[in-house]
Amino acid sequence: ITSVYESSLYRGENALHIAIINSNFEMIRYLFEHTDDKQKLLQERATGEFFRDGQHCYFGELPLFFAASTGQFEIFDYLVAQGADLYARD
Repeated sequence: ITSVYESSLYRGENALHIAIINSNFEMIRYLFEHTDDKQKLLQERATGEFFRDGQHCYFGELPLFFAASTGQFEIFDYLVAQGADLYARD
């Protein structure tokens, strides 16, 4: 659940990032219900070339930023309730 891509193209992307992009709230809940490390899930940064600032798929690095950038406010609120840092920065 907390594994991340390690290739240069998608470095740092985890299952939570992918579930957010797919607007899959059911999967997001599943990930949080089945992990022992919620903070690791929330703090992974998607920094691969695919996600760099200025690229078509730049949503910010953290899952919280992915939710905000794609206008998924219900998911955003859920991530905050799970412990996402509102003051985090790229």
